[in-house]
Amino acid sequence: MSTGNRLITKLLESGSSDSLRLIPEQYFVEEERSLFDFVRSHYARHGRLPSINTCRENNYRIHSADEDFDYYFERCRQRSLLNIIQEGQPEYMEAVQDTDPERALQVMQRMISDAAAIRSPHDFSDLQIEADKVYRQYLEDKYSEGNGGITLGWPTLDRITLGAQGGDVIVVVGRPGTGKSYTILNMAQAAWNTGHSSLFVSMEMTLPQITKRWISINTGLNPDYIRKGQLSTWGEDVFRCSIQNIDNKPPVNFLAGNFSKTVEDIQEAVRHMDPNVIYVDAAYLLGTRMQFSNNKARWEKTTEIIQGLKSVALATNKPVVITVQFNRDVKGKFKKELDLTSIAGADAIPQIASIVIGMQRAKNPHSATRRTMSIMKSRDGEDDKSITTNYLFNPVLNFDEVEDEDSEEEDVEEATAWMV
Repeated sequence: MSTGNRLITKLLESGSSDSLRLIPEQYFVEEERSLFDFVRSHYARHGRLPSINTCRENNYRIHSADEDFDYYFERCRQRSLLNIIQEGQPEYMEAVQDTDPERALQVMQRMISDAAAIRSPHDFSDLQIEADKVYRQYLEDKYSEGNGGITLGWPTLDRITLGAQGGDVIVVVGRPGTGKSYTILNMAQAAWNTGHSSLFVSMEMTLPQITKRWISINTGLNPDYIRKGQLSTWGEDVFRCSIQNIDNKPPVNFLAGNFSKTVEDIQEAVRHMDPNVIYVDAAYLLGTRMQFSNNKARWEKTTEIIQGLKSVALATNKPVVITVQFNRDVKGKFKKELDLTSIAGADAIPQIASIVIGMQRAKNPHSATRRTMSIMKSRDGEDDKSITTNYLFNPVLNFDEVEDEDSEEEDVEEATAWMV
């Protein structure tokens, strides 16, 4: 039976003109298009979809359909993508056999362009539909206790940024050794504790290294004691209980970059695992499958990476949180001297990012035990704001927000000494 005709059957049963707008003409093969054209022309003339009986009276065959609209919609989309590949393959192979790389690339680009036109059917809408969605979201945010997005781990940061939201690229930027990896892991842990699944990608750490740090943040145990096997009996009990409780939480998947993963690898992982949020530590070390030429500058490579990650965020409507580095000349500067041009790699990072958070050591005497996070760019909220957090590992791991910057770090140590 015809997949396209089944899709039209479910469309007519729903009576939804909004669904009609979502379906590209390319979803239908030749023998299905006459029915689709009839449905569209009927809607244009009468302002409503035809009934199934009306279609039959006009000599169109209507197939029974057991699955829902989304099922047949996806089947038609996949079929359209395969047709594009199959139609372009002979010309592509001919160009390859003729050793004509320019023509081969042109065919490839045409196929990608044709595929892009049908891969994102939700890119098109009208003002009334989108305004209704915005109002419904407003009501949800108004009557919910949350901030509308996925938590970033610190209350003031959530208030300023409104949390991580679909389509966002959120950038945490800092010099080496300031704790970017722990910070983004803490963000992922906070999301996990509020019911969100995640994919965590590290370009520099192995899977055991990621896991040890994750458990340290989850338990508060000093990661150095875990690494050296020097936990107390109490610490071992906490360690064991935290592992036993993992099954009761949302799924978290780790991906070790090994300096070789690409944006496309992340895209495939997201498609397979469907996390609520994606984290990429040291994103500037990613590659792409369209390998960079040797004569490309670093900023060009970084631009391709950040554009690729933004595409992932938009295509999946999920937030992507990444870490990158400041330029070397940032060392020694205070937050008021920072600006978006201080980010290493490319102007594309501050242009594409929804939120940019600059991370630095706090001023003396707390430079070793506290971090300052400054909002350098915010989606549509406040910027030029900052928070101070603990960066303590002994006696227990503590990254809590510091409300009173004049309080001494010894207060935290005294309050947690009973745990050791």
